[in-house]
Amino acid sequence: MRIPDSVSHKIFQYLQLHNTSMLLEGDIFTGRVISVDSDFLLMQLLDGREISAQIKSDAVYNAGDMLKLKVVDRQQGKLIATELEHNPAQNIKNPENISRPANAGSPAGILKSLNLPVSKVNIEIVNAIISMGREPAAEIIEKALNLIEEMPIEDPKHAVLLVLNKLEGEEQYYKLVAELDNGQFHFNEELNDLIGLLEAAGDETLIELAERLKLVFNRSLIKTPIEQENQSQPQKIIPGREHEAVETELTVKTQSEKIVFSHKTEKSEEVVLPKADQWINDLKRELSVVSRVITDSTLSNKERILSKIDRLETAVHFFNDLQGFEMFVQIPFIFKENQTDGELYIMKKARGKGKINSRDFTLFLSLSTDNIGDLDIFVHVKNKNVMVKVFAENENYKPLFTNEYKSLYESLKGKGYTLFELGFELKDEKVSIFNAEKKALILLESKSKIDIKV
Repeated sequence: MRIPDSVSHKIFQYLQLHNTSMLLEGDIFTGRVISVDSDFLLMQLLDGREISAQIKSDAVYNAGDMLKLKVVDRQQGKLIATELEHNPAQNIKNPENISRPANAGSPAGILKSLNLPVSKVNIEIVNAIISMGREPAAEIIEKALNLIEEMPIEDPKHAVLLVLNKLEGEEQYYKLVAELDNGQFHFNEELNDLIGLLEAAGDETLIELAERLKLVFNRSLIKTPIEQENQSQPQKIIPGREHEAVETELTVKTQSEKIVFSHKTEKSEEVVLPKADQWINDLKRELSVVSRVITDSTLSNKERILSKIDRLETAVHFFNDLQGFEMFVQIPFIFKENQTDGELYIMKKARGKGKINSRDFTLFLSLSTDNIGDLDIFVHVKNKNVMVKVFAENENYKPLFTNEYKSLYESLKGKGYTLFELGFELKDEKVSIFNAEKKALILLESKSKIDIKV
């Protein structure tokens, strides 16, 4: 049965009216421009709705602009509006911690201006520096070239990363950087392998140590409201005061001391975000204890276990030594009992004594999932206004995230934050330690002001 055109037109008018949620003449609304088609704007309102409006103005609008508009008319379900306020996207200021990459011309031109030889490897070094959001300088280029010529480092971007982070003398990181770049090092897998080796040893003390590592492992980025273990710092037993260690469940004896671990069960009241630096510190402590116990043991596979511990400890120290981010760490991500591998990059420089300002920071969370592939989630917070951008491998996943605008908006509002933008884009390349800072800079330069008053 064919539906008459007149009926189709009425349905279209109804859907248009429903889509604009009955905004009437004289109503005022605020939103972000998603796209521009002549004088028609597709906009996302602060509550997550998307509407189209024809605007009566000679101004030029771009995606990312924030507008406050007033409805002056409705024609066949379409909004006709006039501008009250306009906050252009290009007004965004550069974040304090991210340097603008050099724009002085081609890599060859940059090398000539620095009086350096124009060679293939030097050009690759310059491109690597720019790709990391930094400005090429003669000293950086020369140090990176020396690493490539004198050390077992072949990829220019590996050399550049080490130089930019003042790690060119740390040979233990050379292999790790290459493995991270090639996707061959996953902290969670390495830690699980170590736990498996300890459990397979059949020794009661080693099994207990494996359980300790599991507790730290499960201190993930996101936890659901379930009962969880809370452990205290290890403490030495002071002679004559052994009775005070009433909560002890594990005592590990080394050649020189006893170390006591205590923990108790607590119930989480809500989803929480444990501090990544505390997670790393806990791992450093636990790995140190395991290393001492294994060193004193007579296990047949002692060297294999110590080698695994060494890889993990090298990674932990690398996480701490990187200077390009306030924090980079490969971290388990657990939500609703589903676990995935994640990488956390916090790029806002710390203020005060190493504390991140909860009102003002920038981060990437990169996840590998079973069902929807790799995800990169960009979050920028400025004056408690939050911008979230999700990058996925398939356009079909967009509704999974954009449909959650309202719930995320309300959840953040309850904690004193305002969701300024929730966007979605297809991934071009995976976020990594080599490009995270530049990607953040590009996003912040091309999107709307974060400190807009809403």
